[in-house]
This record gives sequence, C-alpha cells and structure tokens, in this order.
Amino acid sequence: MVRKVRTASGAVAVQVMRKSGRRDVVVEHVGSAHTDAELGVLLERVRRIATGDQDVLDFEVSACTHSASLMSLTGAGAR
Repeated sequence: MVRKVRTASGAVAVQVMRKSGRRDVVVEHVGSAHTDAELGVLLERVRRIATGDQDVLDFEVSACTHSASLMSLTGAGAR
C-alpha cells in the first residue's frame, strides 16, 4: 500500500506501508516531493518497489577473464 502525506514544510511524503494487525507500518520512506514532477518520480519508484520491476544490465563476461580472475582470487595461478 502507498501513502502520500503532506509534511509540515508543504511537501508530499511518499511511503510504502504494510498492515500489521490493525495498524499500518511504514516499510520504506521513498522521499518527499515539492512539485508534481518530483511526485511522479517518487510514485514510479514505489511502483518498481511494489512490482519488483528492476532494470537489468546487459553485458557479457568472457569465460577466460572470469577463470583468470577466479584463479587470482584463490591463488591457484601462483607458484
């Protein structure tokens, strides 16, 4: 559940909440927005937190490089 609360400074705080018994508990304070644009960014962050939608980096790791770095970490290549 998402909660938007007006702060004393006039900003809108965005928080991720969960129910615990009869109470709402703050899981994470995402941030405070002073403009509609900032609020949109915070709500997009909340959507990603709620759905687990995370960006994935697309890169390749070469087998030779990986093996060489493992050998240097374990000391297997040193004699």
